[in-house]
Parts: sequence; structure tokens; C-alpha cells
Amino acid sequence: MEGYPDIVGLFRDTADGERTPAIFNPRQIGDTRISSVQYIKFKLSPAQVGAWSRGAKIVIDDPHYQAERPLTQAELAELSHDFL
Repeated sequence: MEGYPDIVGLFRDTADGERTPAIFNPRQIGDTRISSVQYIKFKLSPAQVGAWSRGAKIVIDDPHYQAERPLTQAELAELSHDFL
């Protein structure tokens, strides 16, 4: 499963396409297996936290699969409770 953690990221909707890579739990990924449910985290800078309410999207960027999904305002609000 080499390279898997590099394909998922959190993108802010900015002109420069700022990307924050996902942080995966290494116990969920092995050389020959992967958990069917992934719990991911993102390390955001203070500036990113301050800009959070303006929008973000989850992006999968792999040569064999591309997808993105903007987070709704309700999701952005709920996730903001997790900021430390």
C-alpha cells in the first residue's frame, strides 16, 4: 500500500490551491492490507484555522482516481470544534 497516505489531502479554496496532506494512523495501513475505514487528521497552520470558515474541500489525487468534495458550511462548523 505504498504511497497511499500521499493521495488524500485537504485543499482550501484559494487561488494558490493550498494543500494540507492527510495524516493517517499507521496501524490502519500495512504492506498487504488497509483498513476499510480511515480516520485522518490534518495539521493546520494558525492562518489556515483563521480562514477555515471560508471553505475547504477533501481531494483524492491519484493517477488512477481523482475526486473532490467541498465541505458544507455545516461540516466546516462541526469540524471547527476539533481545533486545538
